[in-house]
Amino acid sequence: MYHNAWKRWSSLLLSIENVKVLFYGNWLLPQNVTQVQTAINATQNPKSTYATPWIYISGSTSKSREPPSKRWACFSVRVLRPQLATFNVTNGLLRNLKVIKPIAWGWNLPGQNIRVENHFVDAAPNNATRDDSGSFPFNTDGFNLSGKNITVDGYYGHNGDDCVSNGFCGFSSHGLSIGSLGRDGASTFRRGKAENVTWEDITLVNVSTGIFITQNYYDQDKGPRPENTNKSSTAIQTMTFKNFHGSLGTNWTDGTCITQPCWNYVDGLDEPKAVILDLYPGTAKGISLQDIDIQPTENSSATANVLCDPSALEDGADKVLGFKCQDGQFEQTDVSVSGNGAVQSGNHISLFGGLALGGWVLVSALR
Repeated sequence: MYHNAWKRWSSLLLSIENVKVLFYGNWLLPQNVTQVQTAINATQNPKSTYATPWIYISGSTSKSREPPSKRWACFSVRVLRPQLATFNVTNGLLRNLKVIKPIAWGWNLPGQNIRVENHFVDAAPNNATRDDSGSFPFNTDGFNLSGKNITVDGYYGHNGDDCVSNGFCGFSSHGLSIGSLGRDGASTFRRGKAENVTWEDITLVNVSTGIFITQNYYDQDKGPRPENTNKSSTAIQTMTFKNFHGSLGTNWTDGTCITQPCWNYVDGLDEPKAVILDLYPGTAKGISLQDIDIQPTENSSATANVLCDPSALEDGADKVLGFKCQDGQFEQTDVSVSGNGAVQSGNHISLFGGLALGGWVLVSALR
């Protein structure tokens, strides 16, 4: 019923402009996994980075409000999972979206001049915990942003992967993430770049890691971590983490750990950490942490620990880093505005005003 209704409805939108579409009530998507896999395999919708979208919207000056809840009950089947929808428009608005129990990735936004308001995602499985790999909602991203000039204002989500948000990220998400920058299906160490990004005013509650930057993130489904024979990695330049406060949880792993060691393991990781900088030498500049207050447990006066290799830092990086780079306690240091990489230039991304619950803020080279 859903497929026929969507086909008839979408055919009406092929030749119209300046569209506002209002949805009322719920759309319950099929729970027959084989039926959905067959439909996704046959669709002509352009693929996104990770999967084929179930719904593809393109054009200019489009608005969508109050779309339906989406449901698929089985998290264990991950073959031919659909990415929910692609919104590839210029001058678009998505408002009051509610996505319930998605099977995988949510909305992909490759367009430009897009505004998203009041987005809600609930991907947390019923009667499960964030440490349960059997029912963990893998890859249930809230938004994958690949376009230009995109604003997300208001996000509340319980999901099992990246939230790009201004709001609340819960269950076991990767929080406010910029990841997969050097991703390639056949290779691990690819070149990419992340530059001029600020995370600000973030509250952490029961998280595995407060701030996690890794340039050694690899695809755990492809076996052991390969050697970086090309001596290449994603370049990181001018990243600021400001006014982070809150507490760590009791586990540094979660339900995403389906290999040994876990995908997020780095040497020395044996407990939740306030900060992990897993850097490749000579490829990271201008990382700065300011006004950081992360406690090992809630209502604790103790200081959390960090993992940081000073030999991976560029000369002068300690002047703007904001803490002592070591494997041990977090020790705050002064930040010099004249230090290496402290001056921001070019395009800038700001992610601020969020609550991360049970996850972390992650910058990764690839996934």
